[in-house]
Amino acid sequence: MESIPSTERASTIIGRTTETVTFGMPINQPPTLKHHMKKLAITAGKAFRYIIPADLFTDPEDGTNLTFTMYEADNVPLNKNSWIQFTPSDREVYGLPLESHVSRWNFIVEARDSEGATARGPLDITVQQHKGRRTVNHQFLIKFKLIKNYLLTIDWQIRALEGIVNLFRDTDMDHLTVLNVTSSGDNYEFVWTNDTLPKDTCPTDDINRLMKIMQSENEPGSPSSGLVRAMQPELKAVGVSWTGVSSCAGAGAATTASPVAPRAPDTYPPVTRNQVDHLTATVGHLLVYRVPEATSRSGNIPRRYLSSSMPQHAPIQSARIPHKDTFFDPEDGGTRNLKLSLRFSDRSELPENHWLQFDSRNQEFYGLPSSEDEGNMQYQLVAEDSSNKSAYDSLIVEVVKAPTIRPTVEFHMTMEYPTSLAYNALTKRKVVEKLAALFEQRDTSAIRIHSITENPTTIVWYNTSLPMDRCPNAEIAELRRMVIMDERGRAHGALNPNVDVIFDKDFKVMSIRFVYLGLCADQNTKITKMAGTSILPDVKVPAQSNTNTKTVNSDGYTEYLVTFIIPAIVIVCMILVAGIIACVLYRRRRTGKMSVGDEEERQAFRSKGIPVIFQDELEERTDTEPVHKSPVIMREEKPPLLPPAPDYRADDAPYRPPPPFAASRTPPRPKATPVYRKPPPYVAP
Repeated sequence: MESIPSTERASTIIGRTTETVTFGMPINQPPTLKHHMKKLAITAGKAFRYIIPADLFTDPEDGTNLTFTMYEADNVPLNKNSWIQFTPSDREVYGLPLESHVSRWNFIVEARDSEGATARGPLDITVQQHKGRRTVNHQFLIKFKLIKNYLLTIDWQIRALEGIVNLFRDTDMDHLTVLNVTSSGDNYEFVWTNDTLPKDTCPTDDINRLMKIMQSENEPGSPSSGLVRAMQPELKAVGVSWTGVSSCAGAGAATTASPVAPRAPDTYPPVTRNQVDHLTATVGHLLVYRVPEATSRSGNIPRRYLSSSMPQHAPIQSARIPHKDTFFDPEDGGTRNLKLSLRFSDRSELPENHWLQFDSRNQEFYGLPSSEDEGNMQYQLVAEDSSNKSAYDSLIVEVVKAPTIRPTVEFHMTMEYPTSLAYNALTKRKVVEKLAALFEQRDTSAIRIHSITENPTTIVWYNTSLPMDRCPNAEIAELRRMVIMDERGRAHGALNPNVDVIFDKDFKVMSIRFVYLGLCADQNTKITKMAGTSILPDVKVPAQSNTNTKTVNSDGYTEYLVTFIIPAIVIVCMILVAGIIACVLYRRRRTGKMSVGDEEERQAFRSKGIPVIFQDELEERTDTEPVHKSPVIMREEKPPLLPPAPDYRADDAPYRPPPPFAASRTPPRPKATPVYRKPPPYVAP
């Protein structure tokens, strides 16, 4: 037997064929997202921690042994100076948001298996303003120097907060609110307040009691030994003080003798450069306008960029010169470094239910106007720098009527949303953006919202990108495949899982419906097939839940309507019309008969009941006959004579009865009844 060299297993037998079996490696399956993460609502000034569930993602090969990474909404890794950070080994999200971070933040959590396949899931965090922020009456300030080199800025801030908690021992971290954190070179300042102190009056005694714990008795303004030990070995406390605000305004200077820092030079307010002036919004279309950002270069600030209130001898500082910027501040820089807000022309704040809102973090105008918002409205865009000095830009927002269109299809979406959607600008913006993402459109310009109704929440919109000079069956079929999970053209298909991924659990979509209009309206009763896919004229697609799938039989309802309801209505209408015609004909037949007598006789007969006597019914009599007749009896009247006696003798033959009646098969012909019988003669009473 000869052996054949081969890298694979093979067996050779003389007189038989050789069979080689090669087993391929299984294909790696990527991880999948099992469920959405809960949305986090945190408070500004409060530290938080959140552990991502281990079973959030699952992988057929690796199970839950996955590597996690966290990104910002635009797929950018977290900055080391960000207020939020992520520990992949512990799947821990932690952070310390401040007042400037109040907004809604969208992050992405990515899971990667051993082969490099990935899956992603959204993590939404809402930073809320502290409820007692406006009632704060004191601020504690601690100055540090970093002994340990921290890679992440948030780490030393949380370490300082933990040191304060360890110093007071009986204080919970939830009772401390961080107001501000600043750094200048190797000097760091940590400003915080104690939420447990009274706010209606100035708690001077309580503040002094806390200052005795933090401040040295021999050197006012210097940290106590207890504070130094609480911050070691990572931080070195170098100063402590407190400042009174609100009801405690003016206090704190007498009780603290912290080293007086050199006074900073006077700051100047920001100035307006390129005004927004005018914005145009269209009814039913989402308006998103970002305040222009400066394109800058390094150099000295020319005099024309400085406020007119600056003295001419003020020093010219080196900074980045804006070319196309809305605002500019000599100290803080361009628009992105200023705090912007939108208000009415009288400086009053915008209500939450106003159609136009302003995102301070992204510096964007956004809103979805309705027909009730048509017209011009004047606003003020206020820019505030770090020294609380402000500048404003007056602008006009014009809401115009949407151009008339003839849509060929109308989209209806029903959602389960707990609050009112029609009066929340941010929620409406999210819905419109998610609709554009659902149909894979780059922007929201083609989405026109027709109406938003409540109970249940139903949104009706059009897609203006579809052709309107013909019935776009192919385009509608493509949109339908993006919504329905199966492509068999059945009305009982469930929603595509991509719908739940895009709208997430905050917007639970119950159904999406396609209603044909205009040139496609005839398809409401006819199903057209194209490319092997039936385009249903009125498709209501139910949402798919985790355990079961709800279906809505819209075609069955249409068939029931056409088969039973409409024929029944037609039959009832025909019966009513036939009855009306019969009544009219019967009335005409009665009125067309021969009438007897004149109008007076008929009226008398109807009212008094006097009968009508015809001429031929009167008894004929002569005038010679007396009217009254009586029998005449003669005086000598005798009874008549008796008749002669009959003669019983006769010569006639005896009586013979006639023969019996012979029966005949033919029945005798009945006697004809006279057509008209004269009435009996009338006799007057």
